[in-house]
Amino acid sequence: MKPLKIAFVSLSDAGNVRHWSGTTFHMAQALAAQPGVTLVRIDDLEQRCRGLSWRIQWLRKAFYRLAGQQFDLKREPSWLRSVAARIQKELPADTDIVFSDSSLPLAYLETRVPMAFLTDATFDGMLDFYFPRATLPAPTLRHGQAVEQRALDRCAHAFYASDWAARTAAKAYGVPAHKLHVVPLGANLAVSPTREQVAASVAARPADRIELLLCGVEWERKGGDFAVEVVRQLNAAGTAARLHVCGIRELPPGLPDFVVDHGFLNKGIPEEARRFDQLFEQSHLLLVPTRAEAFGLVFCEASAFGLPSVTTDVGGIPTVVREGENGKTFPLSAPAADYAAWITALMADRGAYGALAMRAFETYERRLNWTVAARDILATLRG
Repeated sequence: MKPLKIAFVSLSDAGNVRHWSGTTFHMAQALAAQPGVTLVRIDDLEQRCRGLSWRIQWLRKAFYRLAGQQFDLKREPSWLRSVAARIQKELPADTDIVFSDSSLPLAYLETRVPMAFLTDATFDGMLDFYFPRATLPAPTLRHGQAVEQRALDRCAHAFYASDWAARTAAKAYGVPAHKLHVVPLGANLAVSPTREQVAASVAARPADRIELLLCGVEWERKGGDFAVEVVRQLNAAGTAARLHVCGIRELPPGLPDFVVDHGFLNKGIPEEARRFDQLFEQSHLLLVPTRAEAFGLVFCEASAFGLPSVTTDVGGIPTVVREGENGKTFPLSAPAADYAAWITALMADRGAYGALAMRAFETYERRLNWTVAARDILATLRG
């Protein structure tokens, strides 16, 4: 097997498990663990490149905030050039590939070494999806598109976590098919459950009620009110059900008694990480009727615990959640009654539910873990 020296470049600290829900950390670890790979980190660049350019852009950000607009200083060419200069200074001479968790650090990097990245969305794909175009000032819109185009033009490979993201890259930036690759992100878990552990958890889930889990940070974007309505309809129809919520720091007031608030759980704290795992082990279904989602790491983690997902078919979700394999997706326009009816029918047949739960775990083992992702990336990089 051909040895490969990878310079792993990131604006964040790749040793910090809290960044991007652990994605950068696990991505770097998985690549480094592959046979024949030597990985050198050139990371934490956002913190290490805070010179004059950063301070000027920060002042611009403060100015636009007063006008109610979101200025993205990390897409400013002047600052990204300073990032590129730092990378060039630290790049080992014998590097075989420069790899990143974002297109941004690569946009202005001058090197003959092939470059590649893995991320979950393009700048264009996020416009009027995660944030309204009107909330961004003209410089961010202009530079956001230009920087993305420049990075894609210069990279040898662009890995995206979903078919949706790859399609937006092709459509918005004209990226040729030979450059585009779809590699789903993996579940960000310190220790993966075993098949035996998952089977035991599935069998131990209660038979007299349905425990549903909503996990996320943004109540509105994750469809919190819609999830409450689904569970309300289940209870109104005579099916005892509870909605467990974790990740939301402060829930809206006046929620029904069947909503159980577990607060924000920090996986960097052992006891909170264990509580997080217990919620996934003990719940029957992950219910996240999200309004916008580039990928959905939580669906990978749910699959690892044999927890089927019930969600929408927006953004990159259809790459992660496949009907009959690890859950069910609904159109964004589907009413809560459709969700309630599907959940009721599934849970009425415990055998069918148990089989779906184990297929979810098998999906995690087959395609939603970091070992598989790293293997697929390296197969492409090695050619």
